[in-house]
Amino acid sequence: MNSRLLLAAVSACTLAACAQPLPQRNAAAPATLPAVGGPTIVFQCGDTAVPTQFGTNAMTLTLDGRSLTLPQAISANGARYAGLGPDGPVEFWNTGNRAMLTVGPRAYPECREVPGARS
Repeated sequence: MNSRLLLAAVSACTLAACAQPLPQRNAAAPATLPAVGGPTIVFQCGDTAVPTQFGTNAMTLTLDGRSLTLPQAISANGARYAGLGPDGPVEFWNTGNRAMLTVGPRAYPECREVPGARS
């Protein structure tokens, strides 16, 4: 195969790959998330108390009177949950008794588990 033909074939394959939609990093949670149960653990994020419940592959958090269930996401360290909420992408990332919470453009102050607030 001559180099022009090879270059044309590689270019066509590259363009075809570019035409495919990319997976969204923080896609909306699928409708079939596992049920989340277990004890409620409260995290204090600055002035905001955030009750949470963790399941096998998902977690639920309550913020401003709304409950959001987020699927577990890939993480190199700790447990990360991410999805879309009414205000944009939501990410809750925790390690031990600390967590980070981001909702849309807002990053909350570091969250800490409230001792004795499990129910």
